[in-house]
Amino acid sequence: MKILIKRILFYLLLVLIVAVVSSSVSVYLYKDRLIQTFIREANQHINTPIHVDQIDVSAIENFPYVSIDFNDVIIEESYSWSNAPLISAQKIALSFNPFDILQGNYTVKQMHIANATLYLNINRKGENNFSIIQGDKNNETAIFNLNKISLENVEMQYDDRSSNKKIILSTQHLAAALTIENNLYNIAATGDVLSSAITINNNSFLENKLFYAHTEIMYDATTKNVTIAPSKITAYESDFILQGHYILSDNEIDISLNNDHTTLNTIVALLPKRYTTGLEKYNSNGNGYFDLTLQGFFQKEKSPSITIAFGLSEASILHPDFSTQLDSVSLTGKYQSSDFMDLSNASLSLSNVSGQLGNQPFSANMTLKNFIRPFIDVDFNGNLEMGELLKFYPENGLINASGSISSNFSLSGHVDDLKNKATVNNMKASGELTLGNVAFLHSGSNIPFQRLNGKLIIKNNDLSLTNFSGNIGSSNFLLNGVFKNFYAYIFLENQPIGIEADLYSSLIDMDELLSGNFNSEQSEIENYSFSISPNLQLKFNCNIDQLKFRRFLGNNIQGDLLVKNQVAATKNISVETMDGQLTLSGSADASKEDVVVYSETTLDQISLDQLFFVFENFKQDFLVDTHLKGNIDANLSTFLAFDNHLNFIAKEMVADISATIIGGELNNFEPMQNLSDYLDKQELSALRFSALKNDIHIENETIYIPKMEINSNATNITIGGTHTFSQKIDYTVVAPLNNRKKVDRDAAFGAIEKDEAGRTKVFLKITGTTDEYDVSYDTRALKKEVISDFKQEVKELKDAFRTKGKKEKKEVILEDDDYFDW
Repeated sequence: MKILIKRILFYLLLVLIVAVVSSSVSVYLYKDRLIQTFIREANQHINTPIHVDQIDVSAIENFPYVSIDFNDVIIEESYSWSNAPLISAQKIALSFNPFDILQGNYTVKQMHIANATLYLNINRKGENNFSIIQGDKNNETAIFNLNKISLENVEMQYDDRSSNKKIILSTQHLAAALTIENNLYNIAATGDVLSSAITINNNSFLENKLFYAHTEIMYDATTKNVTIAPSKITAYESDFILQGHYILSDNEIDISLNNDHTTLNTIVALLPKRYTTGLEKYNSNGNGYFDLTLQGFFQKEKSPSITIAFGLSEASILHPDFSTQLDSVSLTGKYQSSDFMDLSNASLSLSNVSGQLGNQPFSANMTLKNFIRPFIDVDFNGNLEMGELLKFYPENGLINASGSISSNFSLSGHVDDLKNKATVNNMKASGELTLGNVAFLHSGSNIPFQRLNGKLIIKNNDLSLTNFSGNIGSSNFLLNGVFKNFYAYIFLENQPIGIEADLYSSLIDMDELLSGNFNSEQSEIENYSFSISPNLQLKFNCNIDQLKFRRFLGNNIQGDLLVKNQVAATKNISVETMDGQLTLSGSADASKEDVVVYSETTLDQISLDQLFFVFENFKQDFLVDTHLKGNIDANLSTFLAFDNHLNFIAKEMVADISATIIGGELNNFEPMQNLSDYLDKQELSALRFSALKNDIHIENETIYIPKMEINSNATNITIGGTHTFSQKIDYTVVAPLNNRKKVDRDAAFGAIEKDEAGRTKVFLKITGTTDEYDVSYDTRALKKEVISDFKQEVKELKDAFRTKGKKEKKEVILEDDDYFDW
């Protein structure tokens, strides 16, 4: 045995020595002849120029073969008018058998190509640039019958301008074999293939998809027919069988790609990313299948037909970041088009879809036809737990979801029909959704929705609400009505939504709703945000037990609220508040940068001190709620302006106020007490009056108070003047003078006169600011004319405001007829 082993080793060593010697001898003796022979053979078989920067011959690099290395190679394309490259390679190495060389046989056995690009083009006339191989003129052994071709970092760019197709493929490592005989090319290849893009008529497919291929391709240069023998393509751990043919002369194709055991992950990975965003993270198991057939002709007017049949059986689908999954998923799907580039002929169907989510079963069917003007036909039946649904398919806008939705609905029609009023009712829809204690937090607005219950009935484009109730923070609601244009609003961008309903609420907290702060521990809320969507139209019949806003507390609120064109309007809203009754009609226009509010308000027996308290003493501390008692009846017409954070824009305010104060009291009001230096009575610190009437106008940041008579327990006085928002005051006071001893006659010269009844009156003025003012004699001449002129000025301002009010009211009024009209 030892002798046998020694002999075997001896013979192996001998063979190795012979091989080394043969290779070395071949290189030494036949180097120049080898290069010359290759150049001669290349010229016989390649009919375009070859440019080589450097040629080396080695016996070691690819031992036991002798290798010719061509560095920085360019082989020109076959267009006669062009010298552009067909192949550009950093290195092409050709290997020969050294024993063949010794016998004068220079057949290439192997080829290695590294860092190369292959440019294959077909021009608009159908002429290609790769017809560089010509027949063997001398009937000698063809040098391109290669049993091994090694490709390393090689890219192929194929551009067929005659049929508007582009293909870019590349490989890092691929081994191939090429046989050429009588214009028949046979290529067998194994290795990785990266599809950078396959573009047909400017539509991209298989972008940046990596495959492992084991293929065999035959090309008949005479008939220009490419045949793909059954070949295995591995993608994302699934094996596909690719086979068929493609005839270049008339662009006829008939290929198929199929797999009878794949997963949803593989199918999603092969589809364009624009269709699968958000789905790529899901994992699946279970059995799936995928069959693709492409048949027909690539023509300018028409592309081949395509059919893709796919399905899942008893599959599970899981998002790796969550614990919830779809179980027992089964479906049958088909995508088909008679012209795969014409999406108007395409259709997608998903039938017999079934499964379970969180142990709750569901079933569905869907058909989508015409991807240009889509027609959809879908039905769904099942129970969904909100928490499980959002775990499986996270929705960025919703968190902390709970509760259940029981649904049974169907939808059929053209999606485009939702875009205008004339066709919207062509969409046929029906079904019901029943909500059971649904709750979630809307993260974008931080709004918590809780205890949502009720039934939603779908009828074509409307969604009816039956006892739909819930809580938004501290506020609650109960709605019975209808959402109009519901599907258009849900499925399409910038579509209007109309809501016509009866609204009942036991509490609405406007501070929470306008600030977005639903933290009950924070009592002071200042950062409001107010806007009205241009797509929102409302028609509410309101019945609200209680409404809170800052210090305002209203009870038993009833009336209509209308919203349209970013304008909110009320019609005779009645509110019990401040121990009296308030009736309001008006509008808030949010269509511009600032929110403009026009209103007509009636106050009936409103407590005066509460009014000042609720309105925070109108942001001044001169005359405050503690000074006042009594009830006020008033009619107010106002224009107000706010920014979108509801900060008051004082300079824009215009108002007419016609008020009557009954049973009024003015207590401890400092300016009145200071009048005691000029008047007899000491009761000025506690004035009581049975009734007080006046018409007040506010404009240009100034309160205009025409002359009014105050008949009080202390005295009868007349007062009027102006009070600016910057707290500058200019009041005129006329009071009876009963004790002349208190009058400095020199200082009071021109400020005292007798009326027709012979009673002496003193004219006083209060001027300055609310922080620092003076009470002095008013010695201005012609007092009656001054007062008359002031009253005329106020009248002119009020008349101008009424004219403006009628115009603005006409512009923002919301009619009932055809209210939801888009």
